[in-house]
Amino acid sequence: MKGNELLKNKKTRLAIFSSIIVICFVSFLWVLNNYVLDRPSFCTSCHLIKLPYDSWQKSQHKPEYTKNSCNVCHVQKGLIGPIKASFYGLQNTYTYFFGIEEDDIKAAKPVYCSRKGCHEQMEKSMDGKKIRVNHGLHMNMGYSCVICHDRVAHEEYGMVSNLSMMKDFCFQCHNDEEAPRNDCDICHIYQRQMLSGTETPGKFPKIVSPHYQEDGACQVCHISFDDSAEKTCFECHEENITREFQQFKVSYNQSMNEIKKQIEEAQSLFSQIKGVGSSWEQVVSLFEMVQKNYTYIDRDAGQGGHNQKLTQLMIDTLKKDIQKVRYFLYNYQSYRRTSRNN
Repeated sequence: MKGNELLKNKKTRLAIFSSIIVICFVSFLWVLNNYVLDRPSFCTSCHLIKLPYDSWQKSQHKPEYTKNSCNVCHVQKGLIGPIKASFYGLQNTYTYFFGIEEDDIKAAKPVYCSRKGCHEQMEKSMDGKKIRVNHGLHMNMGYSCVICHDRVAHEEYGMVSNLSMMKDFCFQCHNDEEAPRNDCDICHIYQRQMLSGTETPGKFPKIVSPHYQEDGACQVCHISFDDSAEKTCFECHEENITREFQQFKVSYNQSMNEIKKQIEEAQSLFSQIKGVGSSWEQVVSLFEMVQKNYTYIDRDAGQGGHNQKLTQLMIDTLKKDIQKVRYFLYNYQSYRRTSRNN
């Protein structure tokens, strides 16, 4: 059948016309989602998401880091993602007007946290704030980032704790069959170092914690994911010891917050001053050691519970060292100003 005859065929004409309609409709949805529906101002007008929107503005994934776009996290890349999102938006609109409850607006699956401009090297990362995790291993197994980092962009809204995520997800594999469960050192290396008093950045004596266990039996204290380890203290310690530790925790938090502010202040001064000479190099080295020691304590996250004696010694040293750094920087800055005026 020739071309003209094909066009005369009613079914053929209908098929071509339908195809054109579908292509136009799909293109319209794609453009609509990328250039209109992507705006947070539009999303907040349709969905009851004021709380998650406000929390997003305060989070580490705040608008300036995500191009003020909802699609960055909530829509898959490519041609199909925006189209699927448009249909999902229609479902949300129906739920908004006629549904009993508002739909939970989920992130795209998979979440492209390692896309260009975001966490590009995450698949090579072994580092974490409190625990050490082989991200690449889990990503290659097909696990999405939000399985462990749930609502990371909306931290103040319905945050699911990491502990509950570990209990509900991690132990599905870490069950002593597919992967070890009780070998806490796989991820909790910073806590292990603090307990054993090893690998401290500064020249500190090796102080082994009385809570140190050769076999790594963390469950002696951490018997439950839902309760604090302090609830087990009374099994070994008298009430006055526990009370003293509570007082130590208050002092610990105050000291760490103060040291953190002083480190940030010193970082600001370093960004303003470019010094030279042996004295300057010594201060730079001392400040690097301050940062390493602070990180060592912070990543342990035990508030002294894992090794109170070593923690106190490191905090006392941190206070002295950061004061030396700040004293030098302020004097150096004042000296340079005076030299310029003269």
